[in-house]
Amino acid sequence: MNRSSKAADTAELTELIYGAAFGDCGWQDFLDRLATTMPNGRSALHYHDLASPASFVPYVSGFSSEAIEQFNSHFAAINPWIPKSVLVPVGRGLSGEDIVARKDLLKSEFYNDWLKNQTGCETTVGVTIVRSPTRTLLVSTCTSSTDEELNQQAADQYTALAPHLKRAFDFLRRRDLMLAEQHEGRTLLDTIGVGVIYVGDNLRIRSMNNNAEHMAAKGTPFRVAINGRLFMDEWETNAALELLARRSASRRNRRSGSSGPLAAAPFASRWCGEAPRSSRNFSTGRRWPC
Repeated sequence: MNRSSKAADTAELTELIYGAAFGDCGWQDFLDRLATTMPNGRSALHYHDLASPASFVPYVSGFSSEAIEQFNSHFAAINPWIPKSVLVPVGRGLSGEDIVARKDLLKSEFYNDWLKNQTGCETTVGVTIVRSPTRTLLVSTCTSSTDEELNQQAADQYTALAPHLKRAFDFLRRRDLMLAEQHEGRTLLDTIGVGVIYVGDNLRIRSMNNNAEHMAAKGTPFRVAINGRLFMDEWETNAALELLARRSASRRNRRSGSSGPLAAAPFASRWCGEAPRSSRNFSTGRRWPC
């Protein structure tokens, strides 16, 4: 997509967010334009598992492949911004100095060996789109700017974009749960490392997306019995899932007298990273067939 090299304004970026959500353009187009809003801008959409060192950066603009490889393999685990990002409000744009004092950042291995050395940047501006107790999804731009006023203006722009990003990702999450059941290609949930399992009566697995299949091959954080039944590693989680399935079946039977519905169990843990410390790090939703 050919676009101006002039810095993108909020209206253009909002258009690109919804364009990416509805397939008129891609998230790469959005990040390429987002990067123009800051000096030496390098933008990324990134997911972090706060319960382990796992991180995943599916879309970037301006970063070299070497820089991203080093980030994933080592520097994500020592990034001083990530642990403290859970303390800031979701949807509020912030600069790095709002999270970690600059004097502390300058002492860190992350700054000296990666941020400054690998990317030529000094700080970041970003916003948390989605957060749970153990996971966070962010959009951010690393920049060489140390101008506090300019960085605050950028943070305000991220605040303005945040509700649009949230709506777009909520839409994609709901759509992808349906697509995962129908096996229709690679979804956003695949891209950001979320495994989705659809189960029917007696928790027998009906279908899985690619990430869940890889988890099943590893045998964690769940296992599949010979009869195809889903079992969680942690007994409390397994009991909660069984209770949800029984309630779903009971509600469906009261309404139509037919067999139980499908339940979609999304596991937000990156299969190729470290398994979550608690398999309670998942949410379960129900989808009633028409």
